[in-house]
Amino acid sequence: MEKYEQVKINKRPAKPEDTEFARRAHHAGYHDVVINQFGKWDRQAQDNFFEAGWKNSLGHEIIMCNGKPCGYTSSEEIDGVINFHELVILPEFQRRGIGTKILDEKIKMAKKKRITLKFQVLKANKAISLYKRLGAEKVGETKTHLIMEFKPE
Repeated sequence: MEKYEQVKINKRPAKPEDTEFARRAHHAGYHDVVINQFGKWDRQAQDNFFEAGWKNSLGHEIIMCNGKPCGYTSSEEIDGVINFHELVILPEFQRRGIGTKILDEKIKMAKKKRITLKFQVLKANKAISLYKRLGAEKVGETKTHLIMEFKPE
């Protein structure tokens, strides 16, 4: 399978016309995780989660792989902390190193600024192993999520 060194990955700011693509990416990216963790998929509930995140989070970017949209990400810096809200990759683009590349960029930014990168992840998300491999540490948890962070060295 292709690794990110062999494909062109870039990001661009999200536009209002990207909303439906992002909704489809959200639903495709979260579907199996939600079923594994909660036992069922409630489309209306997921539409509501998507809408809240899309409207309330700043810094949405569309991730492009060889010129095709393959996912989206969202983060913002507040009070000396980078809050990494979402990294959603369409299933057909997963396991190509795209998420690793995007997250590695954020980690490098946090290290350069000497600030913490924080995020939450659903407990059933397979990406937890990636986050740990890249150096994230669990610093807490809720009923549904692990709270993780990368601290600058």
